[in-house]
Amino acid sequence: MQVQPAAHGFIAMGSWFLSAMPFILLCFLPKLYAFFRKKMAKAIQISIQLEVYQHIDELPETERYLLNRARQAASRAYAPYSNFLVGAALLTSEGKVVEGNNQENAAYPSGLCAERTALFAAGAMHPELQISMIAVSAKRRGDMYYTAANPCGACRQVIAEYQDRQHTPIRIIMEGNGEIVIANGIDSLLPFRFGQKNLLNS
Repeated sequence: MQVQPAAHGFIAMGSWFLSAMPFILLCFLPKLYAFFRKKMAKAIQISIQLEVYQHIDELPETERYLLNRARQAASRAYAPYSNFLVGAALLTSEGKVVEGNNQENAAYPSGLCAERTALFAAGAMHPELQISMIAVSAKRRGDMYYTAANPCGACRQVIAEYQDRQHTPIRIIMEGNGEIVIANGIDSLLPFRFGQKNLLNS
């Protein structure tokens, strides 16, 4: 039987389509998956409110005093390798101030940040007291101006632990780059965090 030219074209097209099928699937399946996933996903919007001050003199008296104590602590930091001096000062519920600064080590993981130095010291010396606020300040050795001093992820997690432990928000004062930012609790800096409830099933 003689195959008509049109049939030859149809067979050739079918063969090309079958050989190109893996490429077509590779190109379009991810887009289809993303399209339907987007249709099914539920969007969650996180709103964070922070206080911003342009100068230390604008701060309330207590916050201004604590930030100055953090600056003083930074000047005593042990940072021979980074020359990045960080100081922290926290205020307890009874008005006690506990200072800390970064303590570096030639074996880098063995060092400790200023925030955790202050928090662990307060936890060891005054375990019965709550922490109402903590101030953080930083500058490079020899610089005149203070640079951004936002707690690292590990320090945020430790602040979260102390906040959960006392069931009261800890006010966080951060200085740097010409302004001072205050967060009223760690949730503003560490949303969707891991905490006590994840381990204690409470």
